[in-house]
Amino acid sequence: LGDVYKRQDMGRILVNGNIAKPAKKIKENDIITIEYANRTVTVKILKVPSGNVSIQEASTLYEILE
Repeated sequence: LGDVYKRQDMGRILVNGNIAKPAKKIKENDIITIEYANRTVTVKILKVPSGNVSIQEASTLYEILE
């Protein structure tokens, strides 16, 4: 998760096309784009949990678009 926050500070994480700040609240149906050096990953948030989730459940919370 630390890597995600570092990328966020560099402006490499977008939420619905806008540069995300660390305090950005994520909602259902948000589109998140993470730009890595050699690839870009875009996901759609399907559900935002209210607490901790298992590894098995985690993959049901989002859908990979690209």
